Amino acid sequence: LGIANAVVADLLENKNKNLDEVHVQLLSASILKVRKFEESSKNDWSSVLQGLIRYVLVEFLDVQRCQWASSVLERFFLDETTCDIACAALLRKTEGSQKAPKFFGFLKMVFPE
Repeated sequence: LGIANAVVADLLENKNKNLDEVHVQLLSASILKVRKFEESSKNDWSSVLQGLIRYVLVEFLDVQRCQWASSVLERFFLDETTCDIACAALLRKTEGSQKAPKFFGFLKMVFPE
């Protein structure tokens, strides 16, 4: 959890547009190695996912990282502790924003008019 938080902090601080290889490796070591998300850390993982969701969705457009992005989302969606936060991360509008949910933006990137 600490590593994932540090990656999110780095991404936000440096205003990265997408993930670097080192981010992918660190997130793999922290998120994909978790066997089960603990209920006590649900809010912390929610913050991590909220900070990462845009970056993970962009990775679906990269042939080399599409499987990785799928694995990250699958990890959150298939865990009973985090499945609700995964749905919310994709489908909830940002508070105070008129923009569509992040997943709609992702669909627009994948299926441009």
